[in-house]
Amino acid sequence: MKRFLSLLVSLFSLYSCSVPNYYVENKTQDFGVDFTNGKWMLNKIDAPLQVEDKLKKNALHDFKALLDDRLIAIEDVKGQLLPKKIPLQPTKETLKELKIGTNFDYIINLKASNLKQDFDSVSLTNHKFQNGEINSNEVIIEIYDLSLLEIIYSQKVIGSASIPENSSSDVHFSKSSNSLILGAYKKLMKELKNKSIK
Repeated sequence: MKRFLSLLVSLFSLYSCSVPNYYVENKTQDFGVDFTNGKWMLNKIDAPLQVEDKLKKNALHDFKALLDDRLIAIEDVKGQLLPKKIPLQPTKETLKELKIGTNFDYIINLKASNLKQDFDSVSLTNHKFQNGEINSNEVIIEIYDLSLLEIIYSQKVIGSASIPENSSSDVHFSKSSNSLILGAYKKLMKELKNKSIK
């Protein structure tokens, strides 16, 4: 048993782990939204392909918990006039078209993207060539009031994984880019729920 523990300690000394960090960017967003009324639409989620379905599933689950049947994914809106693509920061004209074409009250935009992707969840790189941040991602949410034709909530969370300073390990474990996106989304939703009327 002692031999096994000694071997385990030796193995752990050969690699290092990074703890993900999540940073809420828009510190001036002091308030959330009122989820107690209106019809809500979740726009098509813009995210890397490998994580898009999981992010959509999480978003539908979380917003359905807040809105029940008052939330509909844009793909499920039938027989309505919709612009081909609704980007982040849509124009007032696009918002007006949405209101006229769908008669929804609010639209939720959600976008996730990779800012930096140097390593997978396990990297085998000589420690002399490793330095600082290795993976970084961001998740952005925007909520628009279609009656007022203006944004009512905006927030961004950046998730990152870094190699510990002065690491001498050649084997490094960290959160994958997809995991960082899901972690940033979770932080984003926590921020939104804590400040909103439910």
